[in-house]
Amino acid sequence: SYLAALTIRHFTQPLELSVNDVMGPFLRGVSNNKSMRALHFTQAPLLGGEIFTMMDQFFKNNYQLAYITINNSDFGINGARLFASALTSCATKTLKSIELTNNNIAGEGVADIVKSLSKQTHLQRLDLGGTHLGHNNKSCVALANLLQSSAKKMRRLSLGNTGIGDEGIETLVPALKQCIDLKRLFLDRNSSITTLGWESIASVLEVPTHPLKFLSVCENNIDNTAMAAFARFLLKNHTL
Repeated sequence: SYLAALTIRHFTQPLELSVNDVMGPFLRGVSNNKSMRALHFTQAPLLGGEIFTMMDQFFKNNYQLAYITINNSDFGINGARLFASALTSCATKTLKSIELTNNNIAGEGVADIVKSLSKQTHLQRLDLGGTHLGHNNKSCVALANLLQSSAKKMRRLSLGNTGIGDEGIETLVPALKQCIDLKRLFLDRNSSITTLGWESIASVLEVPTHPLKFLSVCENNIDNTAMAAFARFLLKNHTL
């Protein structure tokens, strides 16, 4: 038998990082696992990111890992950097899905994480909803570079509630136009995007053969001019 997935969620008591506590020995035991395909943390104690340091051998030795989900967890000041370091050292180059929602990760931290995925050529899903991607254009530049290089197989990209604005959209649109497998794009709750940004997003639909089938832009400030741009470009689109 082997462990295929690990879920850690809803801790109600704070945990101290110590060689004598429960978490330390447990994570060191997990690090010996080389067969796990899915790792899920929800409202989990990331210990300021030190949890990723303790799982260093897990990331280095596991060749099966395909899915990582971390939701509603506190990365702390250095957590994103330590997670990025763990991803960089990851033995497997076949990660398919990274979901990082509502973790309050700062813009530079998002950039570090995105850059760490540069060798993951099979990545199909990336969810950065609720991070501060848009608060630092370096994050958008890093994401654009990823989409234009190793992540060309991306099928689902979630950037809802990231604070992204027109500058970030202008950075991403050329890369989005080149994503030949992108089928689902989420840009909900990004009120900083103005008409200029929405017109740029609409231009992605201009590519007749673009594979995009689902575009979610709920709870945004989209005026009539932007709507007209969507309508104009939709006339040329045959997939959405």
